[in-house]
Amino acid sequence: MKDLFRFEESDDPLVEDDVWVLKADKNISIQVCQDGTFSISKFVEGEGCFYHRDNYKHLSHAMQKALAMPDASK
Repeated sequence: MKDLFRFEESDDPLVEDDVWVLKADKNISIQVCQDGTFSISKFVEGEGCFYHRDNYKHLSHAMQKALAMPDASK
């Protein structure tokens, strides 16, 4: 499942977190939070804002939820 995402390491971990970006839709990403959880974000271009989903304890669960989001399989 990880092959469907691209890992982007933060240049400055004190300012921003690493993320996994969905290859099929760059607007869907999974933030690797400092507390060890994973948070899904979706950027809606027409609104110019991010929407966030619940945090997940396991990356695989977050990836499954991200792949199930509308427009995730463009």
